[in-house]
Amino acid sequence: MPITEVAMSILDQVRALAQRLSSPNSSDDETFHAIMTDFELVTNPGEFRGKYGMSRSTISRWRSGHSVPHPALRPRIYQWLRKLANAKVAELTAEHAHAKASATKNEGKGNIPATLG
Repeated sequence: MPITEVAMSILDQVRALAQRLSSPNSSDDETFHAIMTDFELVTNPGEFRGKYGMSRSTISRWRSGHSVPHPALRPRIYQWLRKLANAKVAELTAEHAHAKASATKNEGKGNIPATLG
């Protein structure tokens, strides 16, 4: 799969995460677990732990669905992840537009764009 298709797939996944974060049910454990399985699309466990002071094992239990944070903490987590997801969507959209523009510019010149080669 060319890199542009991979990038579009990732962009679609991040957009879906941002959509789920737009109005999540803070008391729904399944929603929290679904979001936690995808949070690495926009951040990493170390950054997550640093932001909320959670241990590695706590984050692991949240991701596996073995435990969840108190419903009162979830809106803050969702808000932070939504901000990161929206920024990632903007970044990936700009990268895709740049790659597409480069491909169009190099079309017919016999050049293979760096993003496709």
